[in-house]
Amino acid sequence: MENIDFLSFKEDWTYIKRMLISVAVQLEDNHDYIRERAIGDLIDIIQEMDKREPKKD
Repeated sequence: MENIDFLSFKEDWTYIKRMLISVAVQLEDNHDYIRERAIGDLIDIIQEMDKREPKKD
């Protein structure tokens, strides 16, 4: 069961990494991507991380 929990945890963080990379790419490539939107996207990512954080038994 520990392996399954680890895989689920790893998958969750892969999704978070994709979201962070998306913000980084937007900041690098898109001059219309304003600071406020970047901050909002990063807040969304942090909230998603909080939802996906493994629960302690």
